[in-house]
Amino acid sequence: RNTSTPGAEVKSGVSARAMDPLIRKDAPEGAGSASSASKKNAGDGSSSNGDYTRLPESPEIEKGDGAWRFSSWMKMLRKAYGSKILLTIVLVSHLCVRFIPVSVSIGYYLREFGGVKAPEVQAYKAVARAPYAMSPLFGFISDALHFRGYHKAPYIAMSSVVAIVAYAIVGFTPVGMLSLPMVLAGFVTMNLQMEYCGLLVRAKYAEKLKSKPKYSTDLITFVQAGGTIATLASQIMAAYIIQNHGTRYVFAMSVIPALLPLYPVAVNLLQEQPEKDAPCVGIAKNTVRHGRQYLYLCLFMGAEALFLMILGVMPNSIHRCIWGLAASALLA
Repeated sequence: RNTSTPGAEVKSGVSARAMDPLIRKDAPEGAGSASSASKKNAGDGSSSNGDYTRLPESPEIEKGDGAWRFSSWMKMLRKAYGSKILLTIVLVSHLCVRFIPVSVSIGYYLREFGGVKAPEVQAYKAVARAPYAMSPLFGFISDALHFRGYHKAPYIAMSSVVAIVAYAIVGFTPVGMLSLPMVLAGFVTMNLQMEYCGLLVRAKYAEKLKSKPKYSTDLITFVQAGGTIATLASQIMAAYIIQNHGTRYVFAMSVIPALLPLYPVAVNLLQEQPEKDAPCVGIAKNTVRHGRQYLYLCLFMGAEALFLMILGVMPNSIHRCIWGLAASALLA
């Protein structure tokens, strides 16, 4: 600061206030001399009065262009949560659950099937999505019933194997050769895999979030951003295949991403620690005993979803209305 003349001092003080964002606007005149100390405190993310508006850079993310910052962000996620859970999320949540366009393709397949009216198409699509209403029951079963001490991997493997068979049958069989109940059973098993695998992977990374909540927003961003990109890619791919080849080829192609959840199961990317001397099939008695009310609620919701699924495939609309009214009265 030039102190030769009073006018220069006032002028330099005003310029220091205007140029230094770390000095409060309502600070006294001597705040300009503490500018360097304020910058030092703000540089390490700390401040004495908490009134600064400049936010410090995250120490885990290095500065650079977009690709470099994304690479350092991924390194930070791998260091925080491990590569195994990130690879599991990519293979199961992104490339299987969000990439396979089952919900989009069901309506087009039923239209090519022939003899199915528009209201029936909506009813059949609701039947195919019945496993999503049973997710609480699926979660309780995986917690209470284990195989060799594993609570998640066996269910991912079983649902994936059944879904792969369904994709192969629906995808490689010409439209019209299968009966409508068989087609609907295939759609139900496809959605069963996506809901069961997605539910168990969400439960697994929820455990990671609890262990290290500091980076929870970063992990959720990774999950949601990857899922959005996978969904967009699947919509584009499904539109091209349906327009140029036919809907059944979408299901034939889906055999490959349906195989991906088997890899985390084979190499234990879920990092499950089985109990010693665990039986082949065991029941967690403490889970059943302490969650009895939750079990009743899950059974009720599962039975209701199963009843609505059966109701949706009834051919006679009169019977459908009668059973629907009876179910409504029972629930009331």
